[in-house]
Amino acid sequence: MSRRSDLDFEDSPFGVVFVEAKTGLFRRVNGVFANLMGRSADQLVGAQWSDLAPLALQKKPVYAVHGLGHSRPSPDTWVQSFLSEHGKSIVAEVTCLSSMRDSQDELLWIYIVKDLADKIDAQTQLRVSEQRHRVVADSARDVIWSMSALGEVTYVSPAVEKLRGVTPAEAMKMPLHESLTPQSAEVSIAYFQQVAKSLQLDKTPDSFQGELEYFRKDGSTFWTECLSFPLMDDKGNLVEIVGVTRDISERKHYEDRLLQDRKQAEMANSFKNRLMSQIGLAVQASVKDFLPHLSPTEPSPCGGDESNSSSLQKAQKSATFLLSLAQDILDLTRLENRDLVLLRERFQLSDVLETLDLLWAQDGPVPKRSVTTKVASGVSHHYLGDSPRLVQALVNLLWVAVQSSDSGSLVLQVVHLDRDRDFENLLFTVQSQAFEPDWHGQKNDDSQSQDRSGLVEQHKSTDWHLALCKQLALRMGGDLQTQTDVEGRTVWGLKLRLQAANAGVDRTPEALVRSWPGSRILVVDDHRSIRDIVKHVLEMSQVTVDAAENGRMALQMLESTTYDLVLMDLQMPVMGGIDATRLIRKQARFHNLPIVALSATGDDDALDRWKSEGITDHLAKPFDSERLWSVVQQHLSAKKVKSSS
Repeated sequence: MSRRSDLDFEDSPFGVVFVEAKTGLFRRVNGVFANLMGRSADQLVGAQWSDLAPLALQKKPVYAVHGLGHSRPSPDTWVQSFLSEHGKSIVAEVTCLSSMRDSQDELLWIYIVKDLADKIDAQTQLRVSEQRHRVVADSARDVIWSMSALGEVTYVSPAVEKLRGVTPAEAMKMPLHESLTPQSAEVSIAYFQQVAKSLQLDKTPDSFQGELEYFRKDGSTFWTECLSFPLMDDKGNLVEIVGVTRDISERKHYEDRLLQDRKQAEMANSFKNRLMSQIGLAVQASVKDFLPHLSPTEPSPCGGDESNSSSLQKAQKSATFLLSLAQDILDLTRLENRDLVLLRERFQLSDVLETLDLLWAQDGPVPKRSVTTKVASGVSHHYLGDSPRLVQALVNLLWVAVQSSDSGSLVLQVVHLDRDRDFENLLFTVQSQAFEPDWHGQKNDDSQSQDRSGLVEQHKSTDWHLALCKQLALRMGGDLQTQTDVEGRTVWGLKLRLQAANAGVDRTPEALVRSWPGSRILVVDDHRSIRDIVKHVLEMSQVTVDAAENGRMALQMLESTTYDLVLMDLQMPVMGGIDATRLIRKQARFHNLPIVALSATGDDDALDRWKSEGITDHLAKPFDSERLWSVVQQHLSAKKVKSSS
């Protein structure tokens, strides 16, 4: 033997032996086999095979019965029981590797001997573990179950019979709509769709924890807490989804009691709101009754008393303010009772801001600050909505800004955040801007004292304006926000979702034609879970789906089968999607075969490169069943039109 062969012989992780074909004597053994037998290599050389291996456990070789011969033992691999030095039985796997001739032209068989002790122990432990878990599952009060990635039940523990009144065999055959109420079935289906998307991205799916409502055999329903988690193999394929379902009927009973208590509290709050509404109506009616009497119709007999005129103006301002306050009370109670209905009319944002300026400029019982309005670029001019309520929300936002700072003019800024379909998200922000005091027009101590007193009263009503502003914002699809600028001033923001008046009319697409009998599709993806998902979705519409795990296998299948469409993953071992597409396009009969690339990445430039290589279209991962069917329908329809013409 060469020196390299000697090294391989001694360094082998398994036992290696040379046995004479005629006599069955050991001519040479390595250290691994000697240690396995509990002897030295010198002690084993010259020993008889039949002395150490009296019994073959599986398909013992021919020569073990009829004696060693020159013919190759059959089978090549078998399980052999050896006896060690101390009489211990050792189970090993024996493989006939090859044969050679020695210097005297004697035929020698070379065998590989692998100890199976660890493997047997692992299998035993696995069987014990399976039996243990089976006992736990069979005796647990909670229902333990497992499902495939497609939602098919593969196991249900016996506890289901006590919980639902059906046997495990019956439960395994029930589809989701027979096991769960419609809303809970939708939740379960949504989770399996999330699992499918995660598998397409080569990610481990998230676990699920939620409450599901089940049907009993008698038709009644009950609530359960469900926890499930996916089991993945070492290649990233989903083995199954294992879950536990627990009856929470008693907990739901207490939750219902709490809900009833909450309803009673809401009724009490509703009574409070009705009382506030009655107060607001009373104030409003009273002010309207005496407001006309505050307008002088005749000259004063004293020739016009300036003091009386000033008092009359103050009374008019206070009455106007009370009317506004009463309206706010009524609107706030309507908002809390959800009785306020918003208008949906076309308006111009500029008109809203102009109305806001006019209202804010009117004199009232409290001095107001000047407001500067800034509209950023990108903000539309026309919207659909309730412009009076928008003005009301902005007025209260200005009051909140005034009451949260002691001085400075106000800056109202409108910016465009983003667009969601036909709706735009706008942000109205108000902050005070510091100014230099007017030293030429200083007030006396009494007037300054009155202003400070007015500020104290303003701060007391901050919560009122905050509540009304926030409620109006929520009804308009937004919320009230606040933050601090770099100079430490508070910036109040009103985020609203307004529908653009120039938005197009929604058109519901026609239902997809999901019946293509006779069509055949080849899905090529190295991820087994993705192949299973695509196959499951498409086969529901009479489409035959074949699967290949790499580009080379796809080429072999295209040689023997005609396909209407190929869904090709781009990143695969052995042969990727681009290389396979190049080879497919080299054959004239495949020039018109649609090939849709499956990839988690890809912009317009990448799609152009793929198309130059022969790719027809692109389906981005993760995709849902609607998107998958849209692409499939598009290319099957196009192929049908070409075939007809």
